[in-house]
Amino acid sequence: HRRAREATSVLWLRWEVPLARACLALALFVVVWKTMGGVPVPGFAEIFEGDGANAAQYPRRPDPGGRWDLFFLTTYGVLGTAAQYASLQIATGASLDMRSDARLIGLFHSVIGAHHTLWFLRPNHGRLIASDLHVAVAPAFGIVGIWTGLHGLRLLTAARTMPLAELRRRKTLCDAVSFLTFLSVFYFLPANILLQRRRTDWEQAVWAFNSIAVLAGPLLDLLTAGSF
Repeated sequence: HRRAREATSVLWLRWEVPLARACLALALFVVVWKTMGGVPVPGFAEIFEGDGANAAQYPRRPDPGGRWDLFFLTTYGVLGTAAQYASLQIATGASLDMRSDARLIGLFHSVIGAHHTLWFLRPNHGRLIASDLHVAVAPAFGIVGIWTGLHGLRLLTAARTMPLAELRRRKTLCDAVSFLTFLSVFYFLPANILLQRRRTDWEQAVWAFNSIAVLAGPLLDLLTAGSF
């Protein structure tokens, strides 16, 4: 078990900066997307737009008044960009106040964790329609939402006294799960460009895989406890 922890801690050190950069890029992408109302990228509209026979790969409810778009812009976009920039600063050693940056990261993941937990517990919360996804998606994302929210609260409330190694471990775990929640997009986008027709059976398999992948966060938490 000790060797597994040591090997995993080396892996985290290697991936801490790439994960921070990837998550910052995703947050900036959300800002552009929600500000412009769309993204001129081939295959992107099919992921989030459509209905009936051409239903979106991310099935979404109508958003009259754009209140959810505003929510995603301010949380995933603006707050997410600030938090992921802070994460990158910590990862690269450029942070002027690592503990304050960690509290900002904690605030972001507390909010997102609460949002994902509510989405699991309340069928009408959010825009994504859980019943139209693979059966495993909502439970997996609900578990990870609770787990992420708890890590976020820990960073938010205890960053001032938390050992720096533990602080980095927790924020890197949160970065990893943030990235893993977007795995399905990395299939949908090239598939929409390259395939002649949509394969709904493949899409369900991708959602199932994504559900398993996000659970790697709690598993890695157990493997890396006390590492770094």
